[in-house]
This record gives sequence, C-alpha cells and structure tokens, in this order.
Amino acid sequence: MTAQKANQKMRHWGKIIFALLLSAGVTAVMASMLSTYSNFGTMRELGVDIPLSKYFEGMMGDIKRFAPIFGGVTFIGYTIAFSVAGVLRRYIPLPRWLAFSLAGTTAMAVMLWAIFTYAEGQQVIGAAKGLAGTIVTIGLGALGGIIFSILTSARTKT
Repeated sequence: MTAQKANQKMRHWGKIIFALLLSAGVTAVMASMLSTYSNFGTMRELGVDIPLSKYFEGMMGDIKRFAPIFGGVTFIGYTIAFSVAGVLRRYIPLPRWLAFSLAGTTAMAVMLWAIFTYAEGQQVIGAAKGLAGTIVTIGLGALGGIIFSILTSARTKT
C-alpha cells in the first residue's frame, strides 16, 4: 500500500469515527436535556416550585454526568447500527439519510429496551419516561442518523 492510499484510509476512518462521536454526542446532550425537563416536569406536577436558575443548573449537571455515559452506550449502538445500515444499503436502495436515520432509531429503541429489561422493568432513563418521552428519545436516534449521514456523505470536488 502506498503512503497516499494509507493516508486516504486514515482520513476515511477518521471521518467515520468523528461522525460517530458527534452524532452520539449530540444525541446524548439532547437526551440529557430531555431528561432534565422530564424530571423537573414530574416535580412540578407534585407542586414543587423550581426556579429557572435551578432548572439550568440541573440541566448542566445532567449534561455533565449523564450525557457521557449515555453517549458511550449510544456510540456503541450507533457503531453497530450504522455498520449494518452501510452494508444493507448495498442491497436495498434507500437514500443515505433514511437508511442511517432508521438505523439510529433502531439503535435507540434496542438500547432503551435493553436498559429497561436490565433494570427489571424500571425506566431509569428520565428522558424516556412515559410513551411520549420514549418516542422522543427514540426519535433522537433518527437525528443522530441524519447527522452521521451528512458528515460521512461523499462530497464531489468542483
């Protein structure tokens, strides 16, 4: 292998890893913000008055503590799902954005199911409390897939 080909491969894989990290990171931060909103919403329903400053403090705390863990799990799920989507696209003619958004959605759904099963029926992800929260959290997988699709698309040089 020539040095130029080796350099191209490094750039290719670097681009994919960067896209995985960014898509998982955006998904994790959005899920953390949704988790904060969901948890504080439950507290407000119980009559607890939450000042705006505490809301932002809680959100930043969730992003700092919850997002890295959730992002790591999401990164693993996306790595598997996006790899499968890349292979399937060779046989099923779907637009890139659709294939990877479906893969991201599937990854999030499987991840939530696995966490729910492992936690013996308790939903420990605040963002996924209730049907609406679960749907929105799974929908964040589509966002991650679209981000990945955009970042890894081939650009034509003009």
